[in-house]
Amino acid sequence: MSENTCLEKQPLSQEMLDKIDAYWRAATICQPVSFIFWIIR
Repeated sequence: MSENTCLEKQPLSQEMLDKIDAYWRAATICQPVSFIFWIIR
């Protein structure tokens, strides 16, 4: 396999960056919410 086909060395596509951003935003929103539910249960 040549270095050009190695996915680990390729830059991320805009679609993948958008998915990572959405996941990160959801995780940062859900973490405090789940903590609040844990406190009030």
